[in-house]
Amino acid sequence: MNTSPWPSNMPETLMFIGWLLWCLTIPGNLVVQIIGLVRSSGFLRWVAAVPLLFMVPCYILFVIGISQGGDNLSWLLLILPSPLAFLYVVVIAFFVRQAAKHLPSAT
Repeated sequence: MNTSPWPSNMPETLMFIGWLLWCLTIPGNLVVQIIGLVRSSGFLRWVAAVPLLFMVPCYILFVIGISQGGDNLSWLLLILPSPLAFLYVVVIAFFVRQAAKHLPSAT
C-alpha cells in the first residue's frame, strides 16, 4: 500500500522539486518575516509578527532537539508549520501593505 502523499506515477524529479520547495520555506520564512517587519509599521507590524508566536518556539525546540542528539524528528518542527507561516507573511507583507497604500486617508 502506498502511504506517500504523492501520486505513485509522479516522476521522482517532480517529487524532489516539490520537497525542495517545501523545505525552502524554512529560510524563506525568516527572510520574508524580516522584510515584512521592517517594511510595515503600526498595526500591520503586529499583524505581520503573528507567525512569530508559533515559529519562535518551533525554532527553540528544534535547536534543543538537535543539541540532544539530532534525531530525524527534529526537522518536523520546522517543516510542517513553515509553509503556512510563509504564506501568511507573504500575504500580509506584500499584498495587504500594497492595498493599505491605495486606501484614501481618513482625514
